[in-house]
Amino acid sequence: MDVNVGISGIPLSAKGSDTGSGLRVLKKLGLDLMEIQFSRNIYLNSDSARTVGNIAKELGIGLTCHASYYINLASQKKEVQDASVKRIVDTLIVAETLRAKLIVVHAGYYSGRSHEDAYDIIKSNIDVIGTKCPSKVKIGIETMGRQKSFGTVDEVIRLCNDCPNVYPVIDFGHIHARNFGNINTVCDFTSIFEKFENETGINRFHIHMSCMRHANGNEISHLPLDSFDPDFRLMAKSINDNGYKCSVVCESPRLEQDALLFRSWLKS
Repeated sequence: MDVNVGISGIPLSAKGSDTGSGLRVLKKLGLDLMEIQFSRNIYLNSDSARTVGNIAKELGIGLTCHASYYINLASQKKEVQDASVKRIVDTLIVAETLRAKLIVVHAGYYSGRSHEDAYDIIKSNIDVIGTKCPSKVKIGIETMGRQKSFGTVDEVIRLCNDCPNVYPVIDFGHIHARNFGNINTVCDFTSIFEKFENETGINRFHIHMSCMRHANGNEISHLPLDSFDPDFRLMAKSINDNGYKCSVVCESPRLEQDALLFRSWLKS
């Protein structure tokens, strides 16, 4: 079974540690993936990033990065779009030094535009990023959990097909919340896997995992996996039954505790 399981950021049990120390804690726990959080700021310079990348390689831990939350590629303000492009480019540069495979991006909001107009502007800005920073690191566009956010399943798939530098990031909690709690069976998980596989041609899935408090088609907050909303035991069964290759990043409030819980479900 080719499934990597890890967490978003530094383990809670390594609170106060630097990223390199956090990687060593992950290794001791038996986890093999870290999504480094640049959601507030890029806190690693090039030398530090090189060191962290070397530690991860030595330990056999895969790396991805999460770009800034302060991104809106479809803003009504051109200066906000330009600043968003720069934040993504800056994250790609540090990701290359880390030898990370992908950066995760929240593309933005519809910002009062039609969904089609927002799509066109976001695609145009993604193309600009590809010109400014040709990179082997993929831009992972995440499925989003609020009605006002760009990032339905179909929008992410379309952007992946239109932009060679884009890769899908499947956040099942977001999909579940945005669609009024629609993921309730193994088949529901499998149908989403199949849709991405069939319509993008990818053979490895990058997944964000957390249960969600949600209402009226919008996420409210992240919940531990034992909230079972959605029930990620069903995702584990879908992965096992179909032999999907996955990288699973736990974003629940319990981080490594829930990542290990999910790994136990994969083995059951």
